[in-house]
Amino acid sequence: MSLNGILGGTLTRLPVYPPWARRPVTLARWLLGIMFIYSGMAKVVDAQPFMNTLQLYNLPDWLIPLGALMPPFEVLLGAALIAGTVPALAALAAMGLLALFSLLLAVALTGGELESCGCFGSNLDTSPGWAIVRNLVLMALTFTIWNFHRFDDIRWRRWQVGGAMALLLVTGTYTGFTIQAPARDNSLAQVGNFFPDSGLIDDAVL
Repeated sequence: MSLNGILGGTLTRLPVYPPWARRPVTLARWLLGIMFIYSGMAKVVDAQPFMNTLQLYNLPDWLIPLGALMPPFEVLLGAALIAGTVPALAALAAMGLLALFSLLLAVALTGGELESCGCFGSNLDTSPGWAIVRNLVLMALTFTIWNFHRFDDIRWRRWQVGGAMALLLVTGTYTGFTIQAPARDNSLAQVGNFFPDSGLIDDAVL
């Protein structure tokens, strides 16, 4: 039997969800979309820490710059999941991205230098091991979404394609900007670096 025949038979035997499952699946799709948007935007607005973290992933030097493409794609993927325009395709792409993240984390673990996965930029520290476990749970969730919507018709509209391209352009441009010009630290500990003779630190402490 050919590979296509085996895959086709396996997909045919997958369970078909009852109609009442639409609301839980929709909720799961929204939650997953929000997570991807948050993860992507956390890196878009301050991409330099994420790019620095990639240095610890034991990746070839030529592959690291491609990491700048991940934040805009995450935002686009999250928006597609929430919009529900092509839910099966979006869920399949999310599953592939999560699998890629997990593979990269597994490779990074062999080096032993990575302490945080950088999945949510500098906003949340997550160990590589826990990140892999989380990704496996999310992959199961994306599989459920894909399986529920796999028979849906895919209909592209011009405004949807245009909106997706515009979103990629804006987030991609801003990601490049924050890589070249990292966000400034305006915390109290850094005040003296900007105003060394003003005495603001002493006044703030008092």
